[in-house]
Amino acid sequence: MNVLKRVAVVGASTAMLGAAMTATASTASAAQLCKSYGNGGQVCVSTDPNGYGAWMVAGASATWDFNLKCANGKWAGDQGSFYRSIGQTASYTFRTAKQPGGCAVVLINVSSGATYTTPYI
Repeated sequence: MNVLKRVAVVGASTAMLGAAMTATASTASAAQLCKSYGNGGQVCVSTDPNGYGAWMVAGASATWDFNLKCANGKWAGDQGSFYRSIGQTASYTFRTAKQPGGCAVVLINVSSGATYTTPYI
């Protein structure tokens, strides 16, 4: 599978985190859906010309992994897990093309086993 990995690291300062979350909220539309979880964590899914985008703000300092779960049964993984400190961000583009019934991003906290799933888009 041809994948494009984009990972951005942002400092955990309150000002930067607030700015990142404000930017996300202001650009949110029907093409982006998010789920919040503890300590300011957030995971989002968006449509992308090549498939689906995944974006997160770490709610804990941990090792994380993005996966894509589609309504038609298709699953896709990214290029492996990654570490982020609380407040840092990461993103990934799943080059799967649009899937019938839509897809959701499953964010796994590899350190604890917790999973956070966005709504289907």
